[in-house]
Amino acid sequence: MGIRKMNELIRELHSQCKVCDEGKLLYFDYERFADLIIQECLNICEDMGDNGKDGHYCADKIAKTFRS
Repeated sequence: MGIRKMNELIRELHSQCKVCDEGKLLYFDYERFADLIIQECLNICEDMGDNGKDGHYCADKIAKTFRS
């Protein structure tokens, strides 16, 4: 995953954590943001496991997803 795609994913997750009322931002739910990032990581591992890969491949894929 390239840097642009990673940034798009982070922006998408970020937008899901804004708590608004009538278009006005009330607060940002940091706990939900962290949970969504963790869920993305778990999804990567599950997808890799479904394809017969081990944890090292999963860790590499996560690193490439969030550090590329």
